[in-house]
Amino acid sequence: MLLVRTNNLNNISSNQLKQFLFLDKNFRLMYTNINLGPSNILGMTCYEFRQYQNLMTDEMNGNIESTVICQVSAGFLHQTAITTEGEILTWGNNVDGSCGQALRITFIKEPTKLLYFRRESNLALNKPVKLSSVYGNQSPSLAVDGNIDGGLKNLIHTQVDAQPFCEIDLETFALISKINIWNRTDEANSLEMMKDAYSKRLFPCWILVSQHPFPEEIGGDNLRKSIKIANARVRFTDNKRLSTFHCKFI
Repeated sequence: MLLVRTNNLNNISSNQLKQFLFLDKNFRLMYTNINLGPSNILGMTCYEFRQYQNLMTDEMNGNIESTVICQVSAGFLHQTAITTEGEILTWGNNVDGSCGQALRITFIKEPTKLLYFRRESNLALNKPVKLSSVYGNQSPSLAVDGNIDGGLKNLIHTQVDAQPFCEIDLETFALISKINIWNRTDEANSLEMMKDAYSKRLFPCWILVSQHPFPEEIGGDNLRKSIKIANARVRFTDNKRLSTFHCKFI
């Protein structure tokens, strides 16, 4: 039997005394590998509790702070924790996907978030981008750098193509709840042009989502082919600063 005395104990769990977990007063996940053997102070058994290093940095927001855990459970071969954000983390033996992680990984060393229970994040951030053509120095990477400023220098722009496109490769399967398209905000200075002459160039436009690469041709029936293979699609016609496609978890 293992006895732990602490005023900060919130939630404890052990897996056949191989590993002991608990949450401290700040709801940080602490652990000790009991099978490695305790240290002894004045004849008392004292286990050294540590915090998982990968939980000490909030990677999503870039803040140096601990992930806040509200519940933890230790099974015989694997563990599970739930964060206050509703995320689920698992680690341990992942044979046959026991931890809900990729089958190619048989053992998870540290708490790892389950794909389908992660909080919202920008899945397209810094992902590979392909344009039908490039105007000036408008690098394709501007589409996925996280900057939503509407000035010309901060956005992508193609040449005057037949059915121009921007394709973003997420590089893996993903759970998509919504897609935001941010339009440009600069206005035409010429008296011969309407102020919204630039922003309305985007419309009408399609947002297409597919598990497979889209055709690379420009013009012709490329759009029809792309729509045909898309798993989800929507057409926008109104000139807006922000157009959002609510995908309902593709």
